[in-house]
Amino acid sequence: MLVCRSWHANFSPYLWQTITVRRRRTFNKIKSTSVQTKLAQNICSVLSIDSTFADIWPLFSNIPINCLTVLWSPSLVTKASNRINNQKYFSNIIDLVIACMSLRILETSFLSNIVQGSERFILAIQNHGHLRELRIESAVSVHSTIVRHLLLSCGNLEQLHLQFYIHGYHLAATLEQDMQELLEITGSKTPSLKLKELSSSCRQVIAGYILLPILRLCPRLEQFTVPRLFIQSGYPAIAGVISKTITQLQHLDMCER
Repeated sequence: MLVCRSWHANFSPYLWQTITVRRRRTFNKIKSTSVQTKLAQNICSVLSIDSTFADIWPLFSNIPINCLTVLWSPSLVTKASNRINNQKYFSNIIDLVIACMSLRILETSFLSNIVQGSERFILAIQNHGHLRELRIESAVSVHSTIVRHLLLSCGNLEQLHLQFYIHGYHLAATLEQDMQELLEITGSKTPSLKLKELSSSCRQVIAGYILLPILRLCPRLEQFTVPRLFIQSGYPAIAGVISKTITQLQHLDMCER
């Protein structure tokens, strides 16, 4: 179909609002010089990027995507090659999070198990003013101290969904220890998180060390799904926090799968 030049010029930006890369052939095409040139010309129109290939993210490192609101990187974590790429290009994901201040939804398939590697990501999440939903599904196990730090840093998020294996057993911290760590991370001993949805399919979620400190800070929580608690004795403590703090809860799922 032939169209006039002005119609084509006005309509073309809409074609770039959502970029979806699910096949390697599409990935190779978007790497081409011609597509990269068109991408640079229409970059202000890009609102959403969804790619199963982590090695695509360096292509966007040098292009300012100021209007991006959705960034999905849901690779097939069971494939060894994808796991390697998820780790290799994780820093590029962090660069995009920092650069895209309009970002509201982020999904990533990797969270570094090294404190130094995860710290930059956690700071990017903590300092982002518009990010509201975070999903992490990783094939790499993550230490419990990193998971705790991440959760305590999610003050602006409204939805948080985690799926990975947690290792490293910790006894529950005292209330004073929790408050001191909160002061170091957030600048307040009693911050109020904005979380409305919290779900975790992580194996060995440690109730006392990870969940209880978070739940005490989530009065707005409406949905809570954690089917794999580490110890059954965590249920009464969680129930006590929910009854005292979370008055708006509408959905609760702690059933073992």
